Amino acid sequence: MAELDDVVLGFVSLDYAEQLSAAGPNERSIIIITGGELEAADTSNSQLVLSNLSLWLDNRSDSADVDLQFTAVKIEAGKAAAQSSGIISGMFLVFGTFTIAAGILLVLTIVLMLAEARRSELGVLRAIGVTRSDVRAQAVMEGVVIATLAGIIGGCLGLLLAMGISAGFSSIFASAGTDLFTFSWEFTSLFAGWAWGFLIAIVTLWSSALWTSRLNIVSALRGGMVRMQI
Repeated sequence: MAELDDVVLGFVSLDYAEQLSAAGPNERSIIIITGGELEAADTSNSQLVLSNLSLWLDNRSDSADVDLQFTAVKIEAGKAAAQSSGIISGMFLVFGTFTIAAGILLVLTIVLMLAEARRSELGVLRAIGVTRSDVRAQAVMEGVVIATLAGIIGGCLGLLLAMGISAGFSSIFASAGTDLFTFSWEFTSLFAGWAWGFLIAIVTLWSSALWTSRLNIVSALRGGMVRMQI
């Protein structure tokens, strides 16, 4: 019991004990280290003991001891952006497919209507000796000029439409606190759009020219029922 002569016993409420020990609310696990080398006259020994103790605690403590959680914000944001961009890309791919199909039907309809309007002219050309291949070549040459100009105009209008869509999506997602859409374009993508539109128009024109070149000369000059020569 002689070792307990220097021990001072006291009672204090838990609320005051939390304040005196700088503990958190309802925190009961407190370790107080004092005496021994910490109270030695040589301060170098006490500093060495404190540094060793701090190093020992640092090696054994982690984020779970202080209820810390780490989240890879950039990685998670990149995954979310990739997932959302994939969904949006698929949506635009579906819409673009229907748009291309509608464009092909529109081009085919316009070409056939123009051929019907120029039926008598085609009949005269065939009557004076123009061959079917010449009629097809004339239709294709006219289509090349029109498709080139239409591709340039369509590319510029497509950029303006993409700018409007990007601004609309940015305003929608900005209300939710995110900014994922930024308008950007490259000349290669613009050229690719023009090239695909040009090729689709030329293929459609060539297919329709094969049909219109089989026009019966007599029926075309008379203006009656259209008959095709097989």
